[in-house]
Amino acid sequence: MHPYYIIRALGGLLFVVGMVLMIYNCWKTVHGCARACDSCACKGKTEASHA
Repeated sequence: MHPYYIIRALGGLLFVVGMVLMIYNCWKTVHGCARACDSCACKGKTEASHA
């Protein structure tokens, strides 16, 4: 029965790592735009939306 607990723990670890990766991706998506909006492509879009 012991090997099954190891496999279950590895599956849980993969699940937790996936959740942390998702949180990191969401954080970078939401907060990463501040630096990206300084570029020319994004600058035109933001100026047009505020006009």
